[in-house]
Amino acid sequence: AHLIAQLLNLSRSESAQLAQLPMQPVNLSTLLQGLVHEAEELGRTRSISVGLAAEGAPAAGFEVMGQKDQLWILFRNLIHNAVHYNHEGGQVTCCVQPVGDSQVRVSVVDNGPGVPEALKARVFERFFRAAGQTLSGSGLGLSICAQIAALHGGKVELSDGPEGQGSCFSVVLTRANTTPQA
Repeated sequence: AHLIAQLLNLSRSESAQLAQLPMQPVNLSTLLQGLVHEAEELGRTRSISVGLAAEGAPAAGFEVMGQKDQLWILFRNLIHNAVHYNHEGGQVTCCVQPVGDSQVRVSVVDNGPGVPEALKARVFERFFRAAGQTLSGSGLGLSICAQIAALHGGKVELSDGPEGQGSCFSVVLTRANTTPQA
């Protein structure tokens, strides 16, 4: 069932019709709070803490231009991967911060085993699974994330977590203009 859902998400993210749908203001703070809450439940079974940190956020949170359902899939995949591939007792933090006046960066940071340097260029390939991987998965989640980010004019970037431990997946998106133009 998970593989079928992932294949459908991949197909939708590549659809020309999807690219033609209008972008709407999406409150990232609200979206991410819901996803973090959902991931907290998932993390409890392995004592993994999941949190949200918003730096420089306005009182109403950050709004970006996007397709809410697609952004939900993008960030759900990143957050769930961080929990799924982390070690027992690990931490996952979803960070939101402004980038200049017109963009916002969402980073999903974990303190798990990380991604070996030799594999970083391949993790966004469809069906890619590292040799010897024992955890379940289809190898489609990060490919879907890359497609959705591109649909929103962004790119998913992978780097090492703080102090070289774990992983950090970041996406930069355009903020919604909430001030009417004269």
